Amino acid sequence: MIETITPITLFNKGKASQLFAKAINGKPLLVVKNNAPVAVILSKDEYCRLYQLAHICEQSIESIPEPERQIIGKILSELKTAGKGE
Repeated sequence: MIETITPITLFNKGKASQLFAKAINGKPLLVVKNNAPVAVILSKDEYCRLYQLAHICEQSIESIPEPERQIIGKILSELKTAGKGE
């Protein structure tokens, strides 16, 4: 869960080091511009963990029989769309 909402303007006010330190210490940052989310900053370790998890999920889905895989693909597609606010 992202606990720290960070206005993008803080990066121009000399606070970038402090903000990156939070991310490195396991507190992801949700960066907002004009009150709208534009980016998430994670530590390298958290990014690698999520990347590996996504890879494991992809491999697991490939082992599922085709009819069920199509259903799962549709669900994942809907989740991606919902995540974009569409």
